[in-house]
Amino acid sequence: MLTGLLEPTRGVVLFGGHNIRDDLAGYRKRLGYVPEEPNLYPYLTGWEYLELLGTLRGMLQPSLEKKIDSLLELYSLHPHRHSTIRILLKRDAPTHSSHRRRSNLQESCSGLGQQGELVFYCSHVLEVVEKVCSDVLILRQGKVIAQDSVENIRKILGQSLEHSFLHLVEDIDTISIARDIVAVMSAA
Repeated sequence: MLTGLLEPTRGVVLFGGHNIRDDLAGYRKRLGYVPEEPNLYPYLTGWEYLELLGTLRGMLQPSLEKKIDSLLELYSLHPHRHSTIRILLKRDAPTHSSHRRRSNLQESCSGLGQQGELVFYCSHVLEVVEKVCSDVLILRQGKVIAQDSVENIRKILGQSLEHSFLHLVEDIDTISIARDIVAVMSAA
């Protein structure tokens, strides 16, 4: 719903005080979206996928091709630009280069955010969220239960973002539970 792919069953999504549905194309041009699960078209090559995204965003062909080449080079994927995404994902098991690409993506998201761009980073990997995001929105059964800066959420609950998330979403004090587990394991 926040990306405009689904219509809300009730309520509206506001950006800058305006309903995103009033100018969905304009909203999407300002939005970067990094899903936790990459729902890519596995039969496309990396080049084709980036070309599709650029075309959908209305980028002109000559500058689009230059950007695609540059991005593939920066992410160390240019030699594999004609491989299908399915092959790239299978080949990219946890390796040094895959960790470097993930780090590059995280730093890129942070940099775009610092330039005032909106990057919607959807993930349960809260260690990464803590590094990449300035603000978070936490949902529980479709309802917003927390929306603030990462720093404020940590201050209020006095815990890491991951512990804060579990406390808010599941109403569990993970630190106390961990202490109890250690105590049980240590008992004679």
